[in-house]
Amino acid sequence: MSSYRSSDWEVVGCGPTNTLLDVGNLKVGHYHRSDEPYLTGCTVTIFDVPARAAVEVGGFAPGTRETDALAPNALVEEIDAVLFTGSSAYGLDAAGGVMKFLQLKGKGFRVGVQDDAVVPIVPTATIFDLGRGGSFVAHCDFDFGVRACETASSEVVALGRVGAGTGAMSGGVKGGVGSASATLANGAMVGAICVVNSRGSVFRRDSTSLYAKDLEMDEEFQRYTISESTFDADRRVSGSSAFNTTLALLCTDVDLSRSELKNMARIAHDGLARAIRPIHTYFDGDTVFAASVGGRSFGLDEADRVHRLEALSQLFEVASDTLSRAIVHGVLSANSG
Repeated sequence: MSSYRSSDWEVVGCGPTNTLLDVGNLKVGHYHRSDEPYLTGCTVTIFDVPARAAVEVGGFAPGTRETDALAPNALVEEIDAVLFTGSSAYGLDAAGGVMKFLQLKGKGFRVGVQDDAVVPIVPTATIFDLGRGGSFVAHCDFDFGVRACETASSEVVALGRVGAGTGAMSGGVKGGVGSASATLANGAMVGAICVVNSRGSVFRRDSTSLYAKDLEMDEEFQRYTISESTFDADRRVSGSSAFNTTLALLCTDVDLSRSELKNMARIAHDGLARAIRPIHTYFDGDTVFAASVGGRSFGLDEADRVHRLEALSQLFEVASDTLSRAIVHGVLSANSG
């Protein structure tokens, strides 16, 4: 029987880049427009090989595509990419561009013998940023998805006001794309990428203190310089939005089943609640994806169920905290400098 040690599943620090890229076997790309009347964009995560995945929608106003395909009993078990987009439901059109890009590379669920006889599986979720650039008809579209794929990199991921975070707001200050990672004692890796466009704030009321400050690792939040005017109460209230949504993708190199990934995504919503208050309002469409990449052996026999569940609980808690940290990076990077 396999052995279980709680210490094996404890966090020992951030990954080398402290971003989703530390998990490996994936690329992240952004495309956006901020020229008037645009202020929107999209962010794509492309997996080197198809990844097992799941999703949990916690908000009351989601905008999604292909999320039903992630149900544990669905036919297609693996996905090729995850897309976050601005422009509300209009922005879901960008998924077609991602699909075309991947199809031309022969990536997707095979439906024939020809090289391009594939259907790429690209679950997509969107934030509400309509009108923030001055027009309600300046949307993400098919071309945005293609261009985001063309920029995808496994070496660096930009944070802040980029991609799907270009027009994001969070509690009356700028929101944006955030990312973070964590390394466990046994070598396993967890990473998160998110788009923070929340009705709630990451800052405590009438304070510059972060709700998730206690989760900081290696003084990671200290590199940001935030102007005092950012915390002006009147400015924060006037900059708030009636329509919102925070999106997140969590990845791990541990080999997990779809039902386990579903639980990871569900528990990761606690990470939203630790970092943002209020969260999951009627005007939020908060959506969390979880994916398993890399195929690292879990190291525990299926027969050793109790210890496996204990290890899973620790892993999911790390994932939740990593998401909280990514959220902070998204807001701080958007408002820094």
